[in-house]
Amino acid sequence: MLFQVIALSMLQIARCKEYLGGSIATIGPDTFGMMPQYHKLLADNSFNYHGGFKNSTYAAAKKDIRQMEVKMLSKYKEVNAILLSTSRFYYNYRHVGNLVDVASALYKLGLLPRQQLLSLAPETCLCHPTNTFPGRVYVEKSVDITDYKDEVSNDVTNNFLEHMYIPFRSSGLRLDSLRFLMTQRFPSKYPQSSRLATKYRVEVDGVHADLDLPTQFVYMTGHGGDRYFQFQAKDVLSANEIELYMTEFFIKHPNVHTLMISDTCQASTLFEGLSNQDPMVWVASSPRGVSSYSYNANSQLTVSPVGKFTYYVAGFLCSVAKGIKERKDRAAVSRFSFNQLKRHMERHCPEEMSVFHANASIMGATSADTGQFTPTINDTTSSKPDVRKIYLGEFLFNYRVSYFNTYSWPLMLYSMAGDVVALKGQMYEAFNLNTAEALSINRHRLYTKMGENGLFVRTVIESSGLSIVLALLLCVLAIILATLRDPVTVGNLFVWQ
Repeated sequence: MLFQVIALSMLQIARCKEYLGGSIATIGPDTFGMMPQYHKLLADNSFNYHGGFKNSTYAAAKKDIRQMEVKMLSKYKEVNAILLSTSRFYYNYRHVGNLVDVASALYKLGLLPRQQLLSLAPETCLCHPTNTFPGRVYVEKSVDITDYKDEVSNDVTNNFLEHMYIPFRSSGLRLDSLRFLMTQRFPSKYPQSSRLATKYRVEVDGVHADLDLPTQFVYMTGHGGDRYFQFQAKDVLSANEIELYMTEFFIKHPNVHTLMISDTCQASTLFEGLSNQDPMVWVASSPRGVSSYSYNANSQLTVSPVGKFTYYVAGFLCSVAKGIKERKDRAAVSRFSFNQLKRHMERHCPEEMSVFHANASIMGATSADTGQFTPTINDTTSSKPDVRKIYLGEFLFNYRVSYFNTYSWPLMLYSMAGDVVALKGQMYEAFNLNTAEALSINRHRLYTKMGENGLFVRTVIESSGLSIVLALLLCVLAIILATLRDPVTVGNLFVWQ
């Protein structure tokens, strides 16, 4: 009788494989409407097992969750950003204003942490003796004295972020610094604080490696000309060097989507030689032979604090992204596209004739479908624009936040309201996605709580039950051998006590 029970238990264990789950936490606006789908998925696959489960039922749930995970990994990305200003001296205040304006939008709306946003600026003009409002950076036509006298956190017109980290500044900013960042090739003993914290993919069973990749955003502002970019008024970065850096980057990361924006005179000449086969989108403030212009002349600062192109680009990003995050503008998601940005720039600063280019590989099209649009001086609507939509949130919203440890499956979910459920004698807490508490995990209780805009996707990794079967088999063999060698001792209950 004993051997029949042992054999039956071994067969049950062999059939019931162990399930391990790893959690992927992502924070960002649910622009693709995955939250309702995920809630429905969990509701449809929440069962009360009462201590047991069926493999067929759980396999179906695992398949649905995996499909949702693949969809999330392909659409919601992690963003690494490089912001570059190459000008010194106070009369180039607008270049610092450009950099800070873009950085402020990324910090406040893109949810980019400091480790994934590196700024390069020779001089910030914050403490320049000519600056009548030291410690702050403004990009508007005037400065409100009342706001300036108030605390920095209450000064809504100040664009400089007190916690903004600029690892490359003054003499520490050299041509080599940009080369290291753009090629991701650093010398030995290079400080970690001066590198981008690029997180390589976590191995997820059944998910293609190309799906779980970061995206890259590069912004450049300064003085330039026909195929050159001035560096601190003494060096020159040529278009050939930029092409060489990007070629090396795409050799190492051929599937990383990249957005490059340049605000300088004749900016398009810096990107015209880039390969059309790489997954890249680039925007230039002006074509060959056309200059870029300053904007918002401020008599209090005695300079123009920002470039016109950057001012309207940052304004577009802030207005649309704010509507998405606050869920006040339902049409904001469709407006957050490459084509809509182009239309916005045509409307507000047509004199700069901004150039927008998207390679075919980033749109999943053929090389013959590559789109480029450059308006003419007399008629800005005569050329047919590229109407294919490229989602800008891919380069600006940092959805991927962290990966958490594994936990045992199955989780027997009774509801989505935070009920406590039992599993193999341990206690787990059901998921509650709509709270603002922090995420934590320990051995016996699983707390998974995020902000109301958050997403939570569970990774299922199926492991074989062969190891458990072998362990039990060894235990049974040990008992049998002990019984055969010394049946009196084994059968004596007082010995075991």
